[in-house]
Amino acid sequence: MRMALVISTLGPGGAEHIMTMLANHLAGRGHHVDMITLDSPDNSPHYRLHQNVRLHPLGRMGTSSGPISALFANMGRIRALRKAFLKLHPDVILSFLTATNILSLLAASGTEYPVVVAERASLQQRLSGTPWILLRYITYPRAKAVVVQTQGEQKILHELIPCTNKNSVVIPNPVARPTRTTTGHGIIFVGRFSEEKRPMDVLEAFALARKQLKGRTLTMVGDGPLRQAVESRVQALGLSQAVCFTGVINSVDEQLIQNDIFALSSAHEGFPNALCEAMAHGLACIATNSPGGCTDIMQHEHNGLLVPAGEIRHMADAMTRLATDDQLRTGVAANAMSICEKFDNDHILCKWMQLLVETGASACAV
Repeated sequence: MRMALVISTLGPGGAEHIMTMLANHLAGRGHHVDMITLDSPDNSPHYRLHQNVRLHPLGRMGTSSGPISALFANMGRIRALRKAFLKLHPDVILSFLTATNILSLLAASGTEYPVVVAERASLQQRLSGTPWILLRYITYPRAKAVVVQTQGEQKILHELIPCTNKNSVVIPNPVARPTRTTTGHGIIFVGRFSEEKRPMDVLEAFALARKQLKGRTLTMVGDGPLRQAVESRVQALGLSQAVCFTGVINSVDEQLIQNDIFALSSAHEGFPNALCEAMAHGLACIATNSPGGCTDIMQHEHNGLLVPAGEIRHMADAMTRLATDDQLRTGVAANAMSICEKFDNDHILCKWMQLLVETGASACAV
């Protein structure tokens, strides 16, 4: 079956990782997979693509100077996507992330190509700009399926766009079983240095709890607009010997196994891949009970600790509890590793393949 997968970029993010995993799975099962991005041809994919996945960068990314230029830029993206669809003639189209989903639905409008769209962030996160909210409300009912990652997100979707109660599907993210689990001693944060991930909260909590952490250091993996501010705060706190910044790395496995506590401080999450990977590697995890997937993945004091978003003192107390209570730390870490069975990699990827194959087959039968 011919499948076109659409995403804005193939950078180091969680949605990009899942899209790559899915593309590789589909190609490995003999499907014809075309990966369409809005990114420049000069930017290589962060994650390795299967040799049979055909990459089509449209070179349509860029920052607009105002509403008018943004309108024209998005019209150009729609035209470019439509041209790609007509050239590739896919049996089914899959798009990731809200803005790209809307553009893909508009680009496929009036064609025979069925479109499946997937929300990857929490739907409680406000879209930037009323036009996108309106366009999502108008276009999502046209999708053959709207995929969300948790039942909680499905409920929010139905409240926001009632018509989607007929075409929404829940598919969580796959979690691969690691070849090694942690043998380390330290605290790690993995994520984009951005407002929604709140990396400064992890740093401030570490600073508050440091004397009780039994010599653990803090490793911060990732990059983003807030990284310079976080690094400056490290210097101001005098913690340059205790905090390490790795930047963006190809694989976090080596960093995870060198630590035994993971901290996630997000204001909201769709389905946090970094948290799942840390749990799979046997780290004792702290996450915020913010809107989104954390509370679907983690049960407080069973397979991790949940703390209120934005409450640095609570985060610091959780770090202290895990660092000083060996029984609690090893217990939640052992329970956390069962996530590999709950979100089995092959099972979840097969659910995606089944949805796409059935959608494409139904369209061909019409």
